Amino acid sequence: MKVLFPMRIVAICATIALLANASPSASDAFDFASVIHIEPAVGAEHRGFHFVVTTLAGQKRVAWGAAIRGELVAVDFSTDGEPSVLYNRQDPGPSAQLFQSRTIHWLPGGRVGGSSPGPLAGALATTTSGVFVVSNRGMELINATIPSNPATLAVVNFSQPTSAHLNSGDDGLALNGLALLEQSGSQAGTSQLIMVGAAMSGSLCASQIDVNTEASTDSPITMSKFGTWVGPLQSAFDIDIFNSSQYGRLLVVVSPHGGTLLTVVSVTSANDRTRVLPTAQWSVHSTVANPAGWPANTGCNRVRVHPAGYAFVSCFDAALNNVLVIDLTLAQPKIIKTFPYVDEQPTGMLVVNDVLFVAGGRDLMAFDISNPANTTILASCGQPCGKIMTSSGQNAHSLDHYYDSTKKAHFLALTAQIDNNLGVVRIMDPFITALLEK
Repeated sequence: MKVLFPMRIVAICATIALLANASPSASDAFDFASVIHIEPAVGAEHRGFHFVVTTLAGQKRVAWGAAIRGELVAVDFSTDGEPSVLYNRQDPGPSAQLFQSRTIHWLPGGRVGGSSPGPLAGALATTTSGVFVVSNRGMELINATIPSNPATLAVVNFSQPTSAHLNSGDDGLALNGLALLEQSGSQAGTSQLIMVGAAMSGSLCASQIDVNTEASTDSPITMSKFGTWVGPLQSAFDIDIFNSSQYGRLLVVVSPHGGTLLTVVSVTSANDRTRVLPTAQWSVHSTVANPAGWPANTGCNRVRVHPAGYAFVSCFDAALNNVLVIDLTLAQPKIIKTFPYVDEQPTGMLVVNDVLFVAGGRDLMAFDISNPANTTILASCGQPCGKIMTSSGQNAHSLDHYYDSTKKAHFLALTAQIDNNLGVVRIMDPFITALLEK
């Protein structure tokens, strides 16, 4: 007869306890940590924080927020309940270079959700540490190593393509999502990255980032225009990457207009699936239409891709708030699961290991995606998030995850674009933290 030793019994009991708590109540899964309100720029209708990313700068846990009027803000969230502003850049209005800041994407790799084009390590990671791209009506490359004094390294602007089907409203050239591709075939001592932005007009705008990892130079990182792709999209609100072993490297683009919620774009050739083609040679691989019966104005505006080939998309209308799971491994991708969102207008989306987080309105939800084809709901946030997002509507707009090694705890930073707030909640549920650390 096999004997279980005490330590093994404890481990089994702990596993059973986690499984028993797989769907905790909203008040148990998260705890409020901090919130800070930042006044809008003078003359601005509202600040409208669109995106947030976090980083560790020395001993400071810093959250960067990009806002609708072009603002860029750094907040120190190191001490719960005592956030402080480290940097606050405001632009005067539409004539300014940075009007319509939308998204931030770190170099190297795609830290914020979704699949990434592989680990960018060694000299490249060292050279690009602390550098990110902010999207607006172009792309701005910023060295944010010193949060109180970031430096602009390069700016690339794009022109509005002339095409009758493109959506020209809502500042159509604003890049509402970014995705990063690593370019193969670079020369020794250099690396090339292709940053692609999803423009609300429907085009895809790409910049080439060249990194010199060997030579001593005052400009080890440069950025230039790579090209613009104009396909059949009437708008493009977000973008992520799927590295398909069968179809090569694909851009997964979500659109809220024209009846097509998802467009998959091929950016490599059949002969070489590692090198990104010029934008003129990009082509539509497949599409997913809005489900039958959906209201005509239903908008889908966030997408994150699991490396196994499943896309998570958030969609909403006046009477519809859904999170979709789409199988991208099929020649013709299709929706395989639909979940009702707990509140309204789900807009923020983040994938961290085996957890999908979705934020919108005054709440957020966590999903178990360890088996993405069988995604399940874990928990919602409820009252702790309501202390950050107090107004109804399209409020919670973006979120990012970080682990605090001192506190030995996982946190989510969130934007409340209507309330002009940045805030943090602590993840309390052991089942969720176990999936994050898997």
